Amino acid sequence: MFPKLRRRGLVEAVLTSGVRLTSVQEQTLRLAAARGEVRRRDVASVCGISPELARRALLGLEQSGILGRTGRARGTRYVLRHQGG
Repeated sequence: MFPKLRRRGLVEAVLTSGVRLTSVQEQTLRLAAARGEVRRRDVASVCGISPELARRALLGLEQSGILGRTGRARGTRYVLRHQGG
């Protein structure tokens, strides 16, 4: 969906592409770009929301093709799909 960009470039490309993101998804995207990966509990803690709302935000970003999921259960991590330089 998006060309290979550096992390910050991808964040800006997503935000300006017309893809509609919630404020939580936008914060999640920036967090993933800054850390390289993000967990559900990271999103819940940083955004001050419940783990269920964090799960929904991450699922939306995953279904949009912005984030990819690795691992299972408590070991699940979400990373930016296009991190190339």
